[in-house]
Amino acid sequence: MNKTLSPTIKIFNRREALQRELERWLPILIRNLHPERIILFGSLNQAEISEWSDVDLVVVQETKQPFLKRVREAMLLLQPKVGVDLLIYTPEEFVELSRERRFVREEIVKKGKLLYERGQ
Repeated sequence: MNKTLSPTIKIFNRREALQRELERWLPILIRNLHPERIILFGSLNQAEISEWSDVDLVVVQETKQPFLKRVREAMLLLQPKVGVDLLIYTPEEFVELSRERRFVREEIVKKGKLLYERGQ
């Protein structure tokens, strides 16, 4: 008997794994980073899952830490079990990138899904 999964089942399983991890991460990020916003973008947000999909997140938070240090510390907190592209920006950096970078404006600001906003 062939034990390999069909591509459809693999993608369904991948979607479930990504969603489970995202649900696990949100309270960790909110509790530890005190973000202003968390935005989901990319394949999970657009329901274009493949077996190689990961979770693409932008976290906007007040911080004085350098970019790589913020991301490294957040990844240690999350202990991800699936791939993640985690981008952590200050509010000023995010505004500037939204103005200057078409990708940020089109894929994150316009198409992204706001998962968390402080005060809501």
